[in-house]
Amino acid sequence: MNYERNYRRKKNRNNANLPIWISLILMGVLLVAIVILRSGLLSKKEPAEPAPAASENTITPTPTLPPEVLSKTVVELYDGIVSMELGEPVEITVSENAVSENELVSAPDVDRTFETNLPILYLSTDSGKAVTSRDVYAPGKLILDGQEYTLGIRGRGNTTWRYYPQKGYMLKLDDSASLLGCLNAEKYVLVSSYVDKTFIRNCVAMDIAACMDGLDYTPKQQLVDVYLNNKYIGVYTFSEKIEPGQDKVDLFADQGMPLSEPKEGDTPFLLETGIDLFNYNVKYGQDHFETPHSPRLRFIYPEFDKANTPEAKFIMDYMSQVDSAFVAKEGWQDLIDQDSWVDWFIVMELCVNTDSALWRSTFLYRQENGLLKIGPVWDFDMAMGNFSHDNKTYRYWSSAEQVYNLAQNHYMSYLYKDDDFMLAVRERWDEKKDELLQVAFDSIDRHTEESSLSRPQNDRVYGRSSRDSQALALKDFLQKRYDWIDESIHMDDFNRHAATYTLYDYHPQNNAGAEEAAPPAPVPDGELAPMPDAGIAPVPDTIPEAAPLPETAPIE
Repeated sequence: MNYERNYRRKKNRNNANLPIWISLILMGVLLVAIVILRSGLLSKKEPAEPAPAASENTITPTPTLPPEVLSKTVVELYDGIVSMELGEPVEITVSENAVSENELVSAPDVDRTFETNLPILYLSTDSGKAVTSRDVYAPGKLILDGQEYTLGIRGRGNTTWRYYPQKGYMLKLDDSASLLGCLNAEKYVLVSSYVDKTFIRNCVAMDIAACMDGLDYTPKQQLVDVYLNNKYIGVYTFSEKIEPGQDKVDLFADQGMPLSEPKEGDTPFLLETGIDLFNYNVKYGQDHFETPHSPRLRFIYPEFDKANTPEAKFIMDYMSQVDSAFVAKEGWQDLIDQDSWVDWFIVMELCVNTDSALWRSTFLYRQENGLLKIGPVWDFDMAMGNFSHDNKTYRYWSSAEQVYNLAQNHYMSYLYKDDDFMLAVRERWDEKKDELLQVAFDSIDRHTEESSLSRPQNDRVYGRSSRDSQALALKDFLQKRYDWIDESIHMDDFNRHAATYTLYDYHPQNNAGAEEAAPPAPVPDGELAPMPDAGIAPVPDTIPEAAPLPETAPIE
């Protein structure tokens, strides 16, 4: 009897607990179903929305998050933090093969969406990883004006690539196209604006050079906003690449020949001065050569697979003849195209482009049976008072009387001593000077206005401070430079004078540390470049030192 009573009590207790167990089981099944459903939704890849066209003037990147960003619905992506519907914000975590946090988001305080007057380039690598090589193209895509292009992306530049946070890039399209009004081409250049707080020096210089018909070709350039892997990387100069081509450096204008194998004997060629500071795997007579008064001259076309071919020897011999004629001040008229050298000299002098005045980033070319031409012009981000190795009086012929030792004792150091050449410069200057100054001022206004909305975003990325007053300082610089040239070119001796001191710099060929000889005490006003009785206000040495940057002293 007691046994039966106890059994019934136990059974009743078990029956009473049954609904609880059933509820727990049902809740577990429900939770599993929810987790499965949610995981499926999160891992489902939605098609990427196309980037908005540049004409909409709005930057609206769409980050693609990998499935590893788990567990809650994403509401907002900003600066490496994912805000969730529930709970505290959590940091993004991704798998080894996914895009890293830094590549998904912008730098702190950069608007994910902002108005801009500039075209917008949306670049991405197929791997989602950063571009880390100057030699190997990373496959990727470009979206521009709503059009998608497949391409390769690699790094470019010397000091820009090695030292500056804003890197330069080379773009190589799978299929040639005309982008932003440029000539139809496969390769385009993205030039970093990091050392130029105005952003506009390159574009202004190209507008000036385009006035000079003695320069057969001047690359078209355009300021752009750039995103790489959904990260805003700032304002760049988008540029045509200098290369042989019918509409670019036309080496075969008279013959209509294709760019194939070089001919023996009289060989067309394109050279660039300077060296790759970080590439020593080059061979003399195959990749480069020198003459007694030249920097290193690199073969751009033709390219050689062995040293000292007959074509290479022809080019080296021709350049040696040019060198000797410059030094002797005799016979150079039979070897060079004077019009191109005069126009190049005027552009370089007005802009004071010490950084690429023959010692590097200068191009020289010759058609078959033609004369040696100089150009196209290139690399002006350190021009117009933005190079720490300039003579800060700015009252000198900067292409020929340089205080910077690497830029001394080259072709122009001798050519400008020839009165016939300088008389040709005088005549051409008088013909073009007013047009050049007006074009320069108009260009400064236009490019400053179009980049004004992008400037604050670029500055936040790189911790810079750029102001409209810097554009006004460019006008002031060019006006004073114009005045000095206009006075000097009409002097009997063309106001020639040797550099009063030499500023030394580190040579990459040795392992010594960077050395810079301290210049002597400042040259008294007027001693370096005597002014005539009428007096022209010299370009003053009042450019303040900006935040320390290698090889730059920006106009503030």
